[in-house]
Amino acid sequence: MFARLRSMSLFSCFFTVSRFGRDVLWNVVSVAILGVSGVAINLLIISGCGVGTLGVFNQVFAIYLIISQFAVGGIQFSVLKHCSHQQEDREACAVITVSGLVATLLISIIVAFILCYTRNEIAGILDSPSVALSLLLVSPALVFFSLNKVLLMALNGMRQMRQFAVFQALRYILLFFSVAVLIFFDFRDDFITVALTVTEFLLTVLLLGYLWLARTFRFVHIKKTSNIFHWVTKHFFFGCRGMASGVMSEMNSKIDLLMLGYFLSDSKVGVYSFASTIALGYGQLSAIMRQNIDPVVGKMFSNNDLQGISDFASKIRKRFFPIMVGIGLTVIIVYPLILKLVGKQGELAGSWGVLSILVVGVCLSSAYRPFIALLIQGGRPGTFSLLMVLSMLMNIVLNYVMIPVWGFGGAAGATSSVFLLEALWLCVLVYRIFGIRL
Repeated sequence: MFARLRSMSLFSCFFTVSRFGRDVLWNVVSVAILGVSGVAINLLIISGCGVGTLGVFNQVFAIYLIISQFAVGGIQFSVLKHCSHQQEDREACAVITVSGLVATLLISIIVAFILCYTRNEIAGILDSPSVALSLLLVSPALVFFSLNKVLLMALNGMRQMRQFAVFQALRYILLFFSVAVLIFFDFRDDFITVALTVTEFLLTVLLLGYLWLARTFRFVHIKKTSNIFHWVTKHFFFGCRGMASGVMSEMNSKIDLLMLGYFLSDSKVGVYSFASTIALGYGQLSAIMRQNIDPVVGKMFSNNDLQGISDFASKIRKRFFPIMVGIGLTVIIVYPLILKLVGKQGELAGSWGVLSILVVGVCLSSAYRPFIALLIQGGRPGTFSLLMVLSMLMNIVLNYVMIPVWGFGGAAGATSSVFLLEALWLCVLVYRIFGIRL
């Protein structure tokens, strides 16, 4: 099957009835729903609560996503790797996933309590009292988000990409309606973040319900209990080596927001975050490719087909990058028209420049970012973590230097620069370690 994949063009992979093509198209639709929902949520908060509340919400959301990587403990990477290597053995995948849920539950509960006790200190650093209450309300979501992360990575590893796409889209649909209900019933602005907790709880229920009813996994017998605890230990040690990569990867996309919160007001952060949400939504197209590539590359690694990975990467890069250029230009051109259509030109003045800089950075790095998890699939989570640490440190330094001088533009420029450096470092590491040319 993989020889056939290598011989076909990416265009045919995308748009014919091949399994890879169908999986990509399902996830393209999913990310389109994610993008529309993300913009709609931001507009809903601006209209119902104001730009300042949007700034608080997105700062809390950024903190929540970063801390959630500690809560899941890198276990999702272990589940993804091992499920992708044994994707045909559903009983083995069941044991891998259940043990991942056990390990994640223990870690996430501890991290949620830590967030509760440190919320005031975090709010003090950002000089925003509203952040403290919002973090308290969002802390239970860490537990459910972590469980969902493991369940989604299990689906990803088993190449159930259509189901993966549906549940990814459901997250943002549920979040939109949760925010809408809170605003409709006139809850305090500080309570908006409780929508994240409601969303993740409902998604956990839906994911577990689907896996049970669809019998995706074979029943895990009591006799497998000792095997589950063996996997808990294995997940934990793999996660310890890979957790930093998840934390740093999430931080790299949120450092600009958090450092703007340190230097500027909540309202100004709200303006920046609106454009940033759209740019990062566009960047999710690279994530779609990565999610579909991960199980294929995992299988190739298990067969030691390194040349096949190089050929596969080359075909994807040559077809995917021009598509990203076209979409990126469209986003930059259409954005001012969207602002005019919704009547937010005044409130969001200055955001077009931010969007343009971020889109350029995302676009130029998109030729290689779909392969960002290749180090994990190759069994080198520690090296991947090192790559993410270097990216994060560079991001902090550039934002610290550039924001006081250029404001919004400095934050966007620093973030885009880090995207490009990260892609360059990835190519060098993958070639040095595996001999794979991206």
